[in-house]
This record gives sequence, structure tokens and C-alpha cells, in this order.
Amino acid sequence: MNTTLAEADTYFENHLLNINWSGLPESDRTGALAMAEQDIAFELGINEINTENDNQLFAVYEQAVFLAVNRKELVRLDNIESEDIEGLGDRTYRNSYGRNPIAPRAMMFVKRIQGMPRFRRG
Repeated sequence: MNTTLAEADTYFENHLLNINWSGLPESDRTGALAMAEQDIAFELGINEINTENDNQLFAVYEQAVFLAVNRKELVRLDNIESEDIEGLGDRTYRNSYGRNPIAPRAMMFVKRIQGMPRFRRG
């Protein structure tokens, strides 16, 4: 993991979701940070996060708090919408959790990194 818990904690000091982040045990924050780093690297198509790139770091931090706040919803088995059984032991599941697994605020940083144009009304 390239990002550090101390840096993430500093990022969240003046963040609206600070109460969510700082209220987590250290092991949960570390786990969320590690998972977020993997998610953002995958979304960007890179092998690892460049800690010199603020947009990459901020995307990781936003993804980490998103995972921490939504973790129960992201892994709940009762989000399964349907189950088809087409033979003995053959099952297909479709998850009803339809949202993108990347946090909306993290996606803002990802789009900035990718150079997506920003359209504004004049």
C-alpha cells in the first residue's frame, strides 16, 4: 500500500465525513484505504497509486470513506434480486446493488486525471 493512514486521517480532518472516518477502528480504516487504493488503481488502469499525484490520493481517500460508510450495503447477500436454478448445483445470481462501486467524489478526481472535459453553463 502506497498511501498512509496518517495522511488519510489528515485529509479527513476538515472533511464533512470526518465523523464517519475517525469513528472507525484503525484496522477498518487501514483495510478501507488498501481496498480503495486497489479500486482507484484499477479504475485508472495503473498498477499502483502515485503518491505524488494529489488527484490520485484524493480519489483513494474518497473511495476509502465511501467503502467504509457503505460496506454493509456493498456486501449484503439480501441485495440479490433473483436466483435461477438450471440444474443440479448450477446457480446464477444477479445483484440488485446497481450503483457504480466507485464513489461519486472519487470519480470526480478520476475524471480530472483522465482529462475528461468539464462542461459548464455560461
